Amino acid sequence: MKKLPVLIVLAVLAAAGYFFISETGEDNAIAKTIQNAQVEVIESQQVEQAASTQAVTIVEAEVVEAHQEQTFIAGKDYVVIDKPVATDTGDKVEVRELFWYYCPHCYNLEPWIYAMEETLTDQAEFVRQPSVLGEGWISGAFFFYVLKDLEEFDRLHTPLFDAIHKHKIKFNSQEEFVNWLGDNGVDI
Repeated sequence: MKKLPVLIVLAVLAAAGYFFISETGEDNAIAKTIQNAQVEVIESQQVEQAASTQAVTIVEAEVVEAHQEQTFIAGKDYVVIDKPVATDTGDKVEVRELFWYYCPHCYNLEPWIYAMEETLTDQAEFVRQPSVLGEGWISGAFFFYVLKDLEEFDRLHTPLFDAIHKHKIKFNSQEEFVNWLGDNGVDI
């Protein structure tokens, strides 16, 4: 949000600078002042961007360090299940995500889910499962199982989320979904 006013100021300064230079045909004090202001705004933006990038890098390093040093204690940090549930991952720890393609929270979590997946050891496996909490949620489950059955899930999972949330495609019919698949390289 801060950048818009800076860009407007920069555009006004550029226009004014051009006006003064073209009007007089020579460099004058006002034109030089405007040019100097433009340079200062650009340099200020570059410094701000560098500081922001450095801050993000520091925070990322702190998160990784905290994650590496953290130990979890049964009864304090997690509950041991007396009657374990059956899993699909055998002896591995199963990390299961319940999601819905139309859920904005699920969509916003995707980058974090992928980052978490990257940190799993060989002792754990990540499993995605579409959630069906009502009749209106069924189409999202269909999308998931169709992509899985076509062996297109890895390639089209994120583009499907983007189609729904970024591009506002509703998929009001099976035909619309099939056409979207075709547009994304699936043999209809």
